[in-house]
Amino acid sequence: MSKRYISVSIAIRIVATRHLADKITAVDLADLIKVSMGQLFRAFKISVGVTPFNYLARRRVELACSMMRTTREPQFCHCRAAA
Repeated sequence: MSKRYISVSIAIRIVATRHLADKITAVDLADLIKVSMGQLFRAFKISVGVTPFNYLARRRVELACSMMRTTREPQFCHCRAAA
């Protein structure tokens, strides 16, 4: 695996974490890390094993689950915060 693929996947993870609650598109991700859409998907799939959007979906579900376990707020608040 090349260093380029690793650096792209790290950049996507950072961007995804910062924009977890935002509606973000593949074009947005590619623009933010300065790569083409093809590079984005290829590098991420090779280095992480899933597409960027599967990764984002999984992170959002993990965040929602964590919020439900660690707070006493009504559950509808969790859904809005994680969306």
